[in-house]
Amino acid sequence: MTTDTATVTINDTEYTYAPSTPDVMRDLWSVEIGKGRSAYRSTYGYCTPARALFHFNGINVGNGFKVRLMLRRADGSSTLIARRAS
Repeated sequence: MTTDTATVTINDTEYTYAPSTPDVMRDLWSVEIGKGRSAYRSTYGYCTPARALFHFNGINVGNGFKVRLMLRRADGSSTLIARRAS
């Protein structure tokens, strides 16, 4: 069985990921929101980086809130892609 991979460039850094399909979950792009010193909560998970970036950029960060974009891999590791805080 071969694993298809895709590459996306965000902030001049290339990330290689295995795209998910509705029947097979591989790597997941997640947008997480937190407030103050509290922990982040995964609020949305996306199969494609385009949708995740669109949602990440659309969140209004203010009043002590913070948001981050993570790439969660199928093997259990995760990579921080971007974050913002007020």
